[in-house]
Amino acid sequence: MTERSPEDVKRFLTEMRAAFPDHDATIENQLIEGDKAETRWWVHGTHQGEFQSIVPTGKEMEINGIGIYRFSEEGKVVESWFSYDQLSMMRQSLEQEMRMAQRIQASLAPQSRARARRLADG
Repeated sequence: MTERSPEDVKRFLTEMRAAFPDHDATIENQLIEGDKAETRWWVHGTHQGEFQSIVPTGKEMEINGIGIYRFSEEGKVVESWFSYDQLSMMRQSLEQEMRMAQRIQASLAPQSRARARRLADG
């Protein structure tokens, strides 16, 4: 888990909202004890913008994560620790890219066979 400042959390959420403008967030679990809160969450949305250096796929993705926040007496976040499933997100992105490459390859296959025949008939 990475410690993040309140500004880091704001930046992360801004980037996520831009990358997944139609996102739907679900809080799976939330625990509060003393000045700390723990939140386990899921986000589902269409990947329409770059997020954490992953280029947009235009496809639906799911991301899960957990955040632990420490609050001041005024109720402001003063520390946070945050982690999300980056491997799953990269896997979803890679699977979508592989499907796209297979479709392109399949669409080019007839042209490649015809070209090979023309060369062989030469």
